Parts: sequence; structure tokens; C-alpha cells
Amino acid sequence: QVRELGYAFDNEEFLPGLFCIAVLVPAPEGRSNMGIAMQAPIMRMTERNALDSLPALRRAASALAAIEADSAGSSQAECA
Repeated sequence: QVRELGYAFDNEEFLPGLFCIAVLVPAPEGRSNMGIAMQAPIMRMTERNALDSLPALRRAASALAAIEADSAGSSQAECA
């Protein structure tokens, strides 16, 4: 589902009463090892309002990717 849609849901699969939507944090080499998620009790989050939050979640993932890239660049510069 993540490869097709770019996000995934967890509808009480991990913990009863909890709904979650998650996206991968993009990686420069194309293979991500990080993700970012938003979760809430099912009485407060539905699939519909989770999808409404998807653009903000993707912006947060992009911001984390930029921080990670800057951090990696700084580490490489320190080693040189």
C-alpha cells in the first residue's frame, strides 16, 4: 500500500482503539529508513480526516529529509 499510495493506515492493527496514518521520509539514495506518523484514538481520527492531514504529514516528512541531508553533509565535511 505504501508504494502505491505513498502512505499507510493502521486501523487498530497494532493497538485496539488506535488509528494511524504514516508516510516514509524520503532518502537521497532512494531507500528510506525513517517514517513519520500521526496517530489518535479511533473516536477522534477517521480515514477521512487522516487523509485531510496527509499534505501536512508529507511536508513534515520532507522537512525531516532536508534536516537529515544537511546533517549527513555536515558529517561528511567534518570527516574531510
